[in-house]
Amino acid sequence: MPRIARIAQRLGRMIPDEELRRMPKDLSSQIDHYVYGTPKR
Repeated sequence: MPRIARIAQRLGRMIPDEELRRMPKDLSSQIDHYVYGTPKR
């Protein structure tokens, strides 16, 4: 596994479960909406 992937995994494990539950379920498909405020598709 590339080093950057290991770093990303390590950082991901540091996110508390309660914060992960607060993330929108459609985050990956609507990333532009959440980052840039564009209308949802």
